[in-house]
Amino acid sequence: MDKLKFGSQRCSSSNYSWAPEGAVIICFTSGTTGRPKGVTISHSALIAQSMAKIAICGYDEDDIYLHSAPLCHIGGLSSAMAMLMVGACHVLMPKFDAKLAIEVIEKWDVTSLITVPAMMADLISLLRGKEWWKGKDSMKKILNGGGSLSPELIRGATIIFPKAKILSAYGMTEACSSLTFMTLYDPIFQSPDQANLSSRTNRQSSSSQQGIPMGKPAPHVDIRTDADDSLGVGRILVRGPNLMLKYWNQAPTLDCKDQQWFDTGDIGFIDDHGELWLIGREKGRIKSGGENIYPEEVIR
Repeated sequence: MDKLKFGSQRCSSSNYSWAPEGAVIICFTSGTTGRPKGVTISHSALIAQSMAKIAICGYDEDDIYLHSAPLCHIGGLSSAMAMLMVGACHVLMPKFDAKLAIEVIEKWDVTSLITVPAMMADLISLLRGKEWWKGKDSMKKILNGGGSLSPELIRGATIIFPKAKILSAYGMTEACSSLTFMTLYDPIFQSPDQANLSSRTNRQSSSSQQGIPMGKPAPHVDIRTDADDSLGVGRILVRGPNLMLKYWNQAPTLDCKDQQWFDTGDIGFIDDHGELWLIGREKGRIKSGGENIYPEEVIR
């Protein structure tokens, strides 16, 4: 009893910052500010995001999911939650290593994983020319995030994972991971030679605007721009049940009941097909001769 009483007294005198009501986790992200911010995410936001991934990616109880992303990252966390909700099998590895990941995929007949472009590039590099490898038959679902896959990486991925549906997502920690989804390759409707985003490339080249296609919003997400010029280009604004409660130790950013919009800090536009195109970051914009220039455009 004395020990319990001492522990109680110690807790009551400590200066804790308690999570707000409804919070399930606080994920820290540096974004573009360089200073980490704690993103407070609710139970309902995590569930809404996970349900969207189940619906769009087609996760089910027959999946064997490789944890290629860390669970401290919102992408890995929300995908893990989605797999828990459908009753899939989980295979964990200490950290991502392409060689180890290939061994694990072959040993456990892994059907699903998530990647970022650097991970996919490493996998393609190690598997190039190895048409006999076992994982090409087991892998069925790949979700890419953290940046777009280039046409070269998409084609390479379809060669080493010919039976996998490959999707890409655009999102952020403040939105509990993915806001939009885009199918890059579907083995039911395409052959590997067709996985080159030709239709989007043609639409892009015929448009007066240049950008990177991000796909269409998830069912629970609303997206628009503030359209600060005649071409419809502006800051990308989002709303939905997947948004964070607030930044930790800061005043609430949103009130979902009032349907307020969250400013992502990204610049883009929405085309006639309802697809989001990303141009760059607002804070990276350079004014030159009355024109807006984004570092992403210079790099491309």
